[in-house]
Amino acid sequence: MDNQTAIETFKAISIILASVLIPAVLALIGHYVTKAIKEREIQGRFVELALDILRQHPDTERQNIRKWAVDIVNKYSGVPMDDLTRKDLIKRVSLEKDLVPRIIDGKDTLEVINDKINFQEAAGGEFVGSEPDQDKGVNIAKFKRLPPGQKPANPIKLIKKGESPPSNTTEVWTGKMIVEGKLEEVEAYR
Repeated sequence: MDNQTAIETFKAISIILASVLIPAVLALIGHYVTKAIKEREIQGRFVELALDILRQHPDTERQNIRKWAVDIVNKYSGVPMDDLTRKDLIKRVSLEKDLVPRIIDGKDTLEVINDKINFQEAAGGEFVGSEPDQDKGVNIAKFKRLPPGQKPANPIKLIKKGESPPSNTTEVWTGKMIVEGKLEEVEAYR
């Protein structure tokens, strides 16, 4: 077999292989891309279902389904939640769309902050948590809107973490607040 025949044979085999392999590889790639897109769509639907569950008011009867919902969001969001956030979402906090933020001065005493929260609740909101803004020296308290004429059954009572909780109350929130200019661990009871 001379060189020319070997080259022509190699070309013929290459053309045959290319005509078979290229479509097969493209079909395989297309299959995996389509599968990945479908999986992302399914994951997105599960996340939406989980968020719908987490928008509902938490109670003891829904804790298992809320745990599942938190696990789904944690798995597919790409941003894992810390244990405290997981606990809050399962037991206390809902992801309602209509949370109203209110600024509370971080120079205030805990008693004054408590009074401001109770005043806001008397106006038709329910305290669900707070985040400190240390740059501005304020607390951003968040309130869930309640239907007209409705207000929480019991007033909120804030205490510094580690103090004895008020009798006949349940912890409804724990976190950090700026109190008298200092960042403090605070618990809320109702």
